[in-house]
Amino acid sequence: MPHRTFGTDEIARYLHLSRADIDRLVKDQDIPFARHGERLVFRKVEIDTWASQRILGLEGRPLADYHEKTSHGARQMLASEAMMPEMIQPEFIGAALTAKTKASVLRQMAALAKTTGRVNDSEALREGLEAREELCSTGIPGGLVLLHARDPESYWFESPFLALHECLIAAEQAVLERQRTSP
Repeated sequence: MPHRTFGTDEIARYLHLSRADIDRLVKDQDIPFARHGERLVFRKVEIDTWASQRILGLEGRPLADYHEKTSHGARQMLASEAMMPEMIQPEFIGAALTAKTKASVLRQMAALAKTTGRVNDSEALREGLEAREELCSTGIPGGLVLLHARDPESYWFESPFLALHECLIAAEQAVLERQRTSP
């Protein structure tokens, strides 16, 4: 589902607003929405863009009020829950990659990311990873690669996650590098 949508109650929770706030924004046509019969539908990509533009336009006290209102839930969560267990699950860890090239590593990692259930558009993710790798490698010595897209679009993901694979090609390259630099 590349273009996630929300109903009215869902968008109120997503934006940390009351249902009455959403109803007012709809009535005033100050928020992007579509009607599907009697149901209001809010596309996540449009809402994210709209919210970003509104936040960037805030100054002074309104910005402080917005920050206080929207960070309250994060403060409560951080006080009671760790984020990492939610972001990395055992099923997000793949067996050793069989890839032999950088392109095949990116394809296999995008495929693993898709299995998390949190990726809406794995093909767009793979293209974003390729674009990022063209700038410079996200690999670091020791065989660790921190893949991330160059310009990730908000609709690509449902929520944050980490996907891990052991990359034999990186391990082999690390051994060869150590052999090359050893006296």
